[in-house]
Amino acid sequence: MAFTNFTNSPANGATMTANGVTYTYDSAKGRWSASGALGLTTEQVQDAVGAMFTGNTETGIAATYEDSDGTIDLVVGSAGSADTWATARTLSFTGDVTGSASVDGSADVATALTLAAGAGGTAWDTTLKTSSFTATAGAGYLLNTTAGAVTVTLPASPSAGNTVDISDAVGKAHTNKITIGRNGSNIYAAAADIEITSKRGNITLIYTDATNGWVSIDTVEIVPSYILTGSAANVNEGVALTVSLATVNVSNGTQVPYTITGVTSADLGGVSLTGNFTISSNAATATFTPAQDTTTEGAETMVLTLDGTSVALSTTINDTSVTPPTFDFGGTTRMFKAGGSKWPSSSNNPTSRIESLAFASDGSAVTNWGTLASVSPGPTNAGGGFSSSTHGININSALRNKFPFASAGNGVSTPGVPFNYTYGAGSWHNDTQGYCMGGNGYQTSHAWKMWKQPFATDTFAEVSALNLPTYVPGSNQVIIERFNTAISTTHGYHIGGNVEYPPYPMTGANSNIIGRFPFASEDDITDQGDLATGGENAASGIASSTHGYMQGGNLPPSNQPFQRTNNQKFSFASLGNASDVGDLASGRYDGCGASSTTVGYVMGGRWYAPTDPYFPGSFTVHHANTNKMPFATDSSSNVSSGLGEGMGSSLGGGHQV
Repeated sequence: MAFTNFTNSPANGATMTANGVTYTYDSAKGRWSASGALGLTTEQVQDAVGAMFTGNTETGIAATYEDSDGTIDLVVGSAGSADTWATARTLSFTGDVTGSASVDGSADVATALTLAAGAGGTAWDTTLKTSSFTATAGAGYLLNTTAGAVTVTLPASPSAGNTVDISDAVGKAHTNKITIGRNGSNIYAAAADIEITSKRGNITLIYTDATNGWVSIDTVEIVPSYILTGSAANVNEGVALTVSLATVNVSNGTQVPYTITGVTSADLGGVSLTGNFTISSNAATATFTPAQDTTTEGAETMVLTLDGTSVALSTTINDTSVTPPTFDFGGTTRMFKAGGSKWPSSSNNPTSRIESLAFASDGSAVTNWGTLASVSPGPTNAGGGFSSSTHGININSALRNKFPFASAGNGVSTPGVPFNYTYGAGSWHNDTQGYCMGGNGYQTSHAWKMWKQPFATDTFAEVSALNLPTYVPGSNQVIIERFNTAISTTHGYHIGGNVEYPPYPMTGANSNIIGRFPFASEDDITDQGDLATGGENAASGIASSTHGYMQGGNLPPSNQPFQRTNNQKFSFASLGNASDVGDLASGRYDGCGASSTTVGYVMGGRWYAPTDPYFPGSFTVHHANTNKMPFATDSSSNVSSGLGEGMGSSLGGGHQV
């Protein structure tokens, strides 16, 4: 290229030409302006620019000068063909989606992404579940309960926001339920499982916190559920057991019925074996106290079951009772006569003597066992008597004497019945208590009464609401005295007696009724049947294991002989009249009846002649012997003699052990 020198200090508009280019001077701007073509051709310019790219080195891009058309091509290379990055980079995902991958440009990169539980939807297990399993947080399950019920156990140690979806996919939950097990966490703020029992029921549970636990975010029928717990797995008799009921989906005030099995009402102190829990804030309690009885029966299992459910609680009741010595209505060792009235014509002196005769040697002399601590004068001493397994209890007037069976000894005086009406009274006993009833205060009228005395307390209490059969039609106040009594293992029997009604001097008649009294319920005395020979009083009572007997007695003085030899028998097993089974070896009345397991005895008693003994001029003869009758034959004979003081007291207490 040639160079041109421009004129110094050119005038405005001056021109110069060089290399084909014309230059004009502009004095206002103080510069030359070119016009026309520059000195380089187009080809020259393209070649110069192309040379700037050609041979140059770039990373990840290719540059090519195309001389044919005067252009430059720029191409970014692919991952498979480009050079690697100088520094590799890591791509990371955070939040609900996590995952990462390292990229250096040398190759394609794939990475697995993880969706957080409860985020972005449910991960459904599309395999139908037909058996019980443990669920995973964030998962959903399709259940088929056609073959049977299925339990879905929720995840252990869940976190807030964890979800589980459960669906009755084939619509069989109404036939075979779906149980959702809480696995240590609460459901609806309660420590109880829940159930789905509706056809095609579905539920989505979300975990909230330790208090509320899992809750549903769906509308689904969830049936009530129940959990029973006891204050102890086993309790001793006399110790209270508290049963607690926790519920789910049960309204306040709801009555939840229960039934107790495995024990009797008596085992629980007489409470009912059925009842209800009353729900308040999804909870209720009930308390039971096993009775401290006197029966050795071993440990028992009390089972409380919620009616109509399979929910039950079993509790062992430890037997801490001690069974007393075996005691039956029939003795095995001895019989006793205690107290009574001598009743000679000249005196009504009482006797305080306690006399005994061994069953094994009933033909031998009577043993003087001891003396009663106190007796009442006159006929008020002629009361009744009953036996526990260890003592004889003699009743006379308002006094009570207790004497031992184990060895000879005197009686101990304790308060008796709270009234002075025991003359001619009758008495019964069972394993646990004795009874005294009827009688009068001698020339004093009083209505029928019955008193009982538990052997464990030695305290009398009146048997309330007691009625008798109709002995005197139209009379609402009667005196029942001088009647016979017999006992079975379940009942006491009231036989005959003198029925009188005021005013004094009272008039009446002998009764022919056999009354029956249940020990267990202490209900009214009912009419079992009649005596075979009409009305009798002052007879003596004995009993076998199957039958009761009335022996002897008396009739009004106009009927001679006054003392009777009747031996009448009636069955315990069936209601009905008595039958006459023969005669006593000697007629008597006011004797003391006692029974072994095989033989019945009447100790003492009296007979008189020729007039009414209640009035002057009469005289009484006392029997000093004992009448014996084996139950196997019902035949009578006189055995031992030598009854002591009073020779056979009138209406004294008869006992056996």
